[in-house]
Amino acid sequence: MRIVITKTEEGTLATASGRLDSVHAGSFLEQALPAIQTGKRFQIDLAGVPYASSAGLRVLVLLQREIAKHGAQLEIVGLQPQLRDIMISIGFDHYFKFVDQTEGFEAAPAPAPID
Repeated sequence: MRIVITKTEEGTLATASGRLDSVHAGSFLEQALPAIQTGKRFQIDLAGVPYASSAGLRVLVLLQREIAKHGAQLEIVGLQPQLRDIMISIGFDHYFKFVDQTEGFEAAPAPAPID
């Protein structure tokens, strides 16, 4: 998995690629949590993520809870159709805001690997 965190005046954009699974979920959360900005948007661009395990989905829920404590909402960007279908079938469309593309952020550089 690769992730790039971009913080701007608008908020935070986390651009990810690769599998969001039990191997990478913890590292993803460790990098994302410090990037939360009180009262500002937090978008995760998952266009490059073809698969998320239950551990990966759990990380998104934990991240949403932390972001909500800071007065904001997690926006999930660019979901692959198969992953979007799974998230809708388990009711995540009521918990997260899904958007088609990043809004208000400059293009992020290519994600760096998470070891």
